[in-house]
Amino acid sequence: MSKPEFAEHIWTDTTAVSAVADRIADSVGLTLAPNTDGRVRGRLRQMAVTVRHARK
Repeated sequence: MSKPEFAEHIWTDTTAVSAVADRIADSVGLTLAPNTDGRVRGRLRQMAVTVRHARK
């Protein structure tokens, strides 16, 4: 049984994450803001998410 919300499939094996995100945003009518983080800020954000999600 298929539902209409799952009608569009995106092949992600060879597609960059940013391209997948853009395609999803386009399909639901959203515009994504550009990523303005530099390398250091992006890495710090990644580390903060990892620490917040670490299980104790």
